[in-house]
Amino acid sequence: PKPAPPKVAVVAPAPPPAPKKTTCSAGMATLKGKSGKFCIDRYEYPGRGRVPRTNVTWDEAKSACEAKGKRLCSSAEWRAGCAGKYPYGSTYDPARCNTMTEDDEERPLVKSGSKSSCKSGAGLYDMSGNASEWTADGTVNGGSSDKNGDDATCGRASRRFKGAGNSFVGFRCCADLD
Repeated sequence: PKPAPPKVAVVAPAPPPAPKKTTCSAGMATLKGKSGKFCIDRYEYPGRGRVPRTNVTWDEAKSACEAKGKRLCSSAEWRAGCAGKYPYGSTYDPARCNTMTEDDEERPLVKSGSKSSCKSGAGLYDMSGNASEWTADGTVNGGSSDKNGDDATCGRASRRFKGAGNSFVGFRCCADLD
């Protein structure tokens, strides 16, 4: 009998790599951090013209970002978006952002972006005032409408119990650029 032909393994070519994301989604700004470029929401979640979603745990904030194909921002990314002591400069001005009044009275949350003077050089709104924001490391960053002065700076961060929400704590999301 004739010998059987040798068995040849057929290897399918690898699928082409997924296209790299080179631009941010609508409603996000492109920033450069120490580890490269990234995207960050211009407004507090759920977005422009909406009162920020608060009373969320860290896990709920993380899940909401992931459901949109995003993630919670790192503290470093969040601070890069705020871009200074306050988003608008180095001197506290209680009229610029939704922080406590000059009489140290807390204010209610307002629609994200409604204080046009509370915009960072990166084009992000409400990084100080309105709602403080969860970040990936479990800290809450920025001031809220119940904070003023040094408690409302871009560098202000406090560790919170990840399993509890607060009526003055919300979040915004980030995304990676390749």
